[in-house]
Amino acid sequence: MKFGSTIASVLLFFPLMAAAACQPMCCDAIVASLSPPGHLGINCHAGGLYCDYEGQVAACCARLTSALNAIGC
Repeated sequence: MKFGSTIASVLLFFPLMAAAACQPMCCDAIVASLSPPGHLGINCHAGGLYCDYEGQVAACCARLTSALNAIGC
């Protein structure tokens, strides 16, 4: 029974770890990407507050590149 509860704990905790990995951002657009696979944010800045006032969309992305594009949105 202890093994089963350990597995259940890991399975419940895993989505929390994945959700915590993203950072709130404001982007001009979110587009599908083939390389890297997933979604990219175009012209983003960290923070994610008041995106609609700036005409941007709120996103949660893994990281921001030096070219102000976000990866893993």
